[in-house]
Amino acid sequence: MSGGGSSEDLQVSAEAREHRLARRVAALERQVETRIAQVEDLQRRLAHAENGWRAAEEARGASERRAADADGARGKAVEYDALMGTFTMRALRVPRTWYAQARQSASRIASR
Repeated sequence: MSGGGSSEDLQVSAEAREHRLARRVAALERQVETRIAQVEDLQRRLAHAENGWRAAEEARGASERRAADADGARGKAVEYDALMGTFTMRALRVPRTWYAQARQSASRIASR
């Protein structure tokens, strides 16, 4: 039947098996390299996202500080308006107005 050819068939099948395993190893190595590249890309994207998050947090903090400053300024403006509405401040404004008008009149007279 297959007397002499049998050892030759075994040798070929061992070589074929070795060749098939070498191809499989090469394919697995390529898959590992692809996965490593994917992980490195994801790490870069994560670092970029974290930097963006930090920048957004800093911007939010700055915005909150500006809002607090604006609230403080509005509070002071309200206090100033309340102060200027008092009788004493209205009384003080009258002489200031007279003084300003007198200065304007004096400068008009001096320029003639």
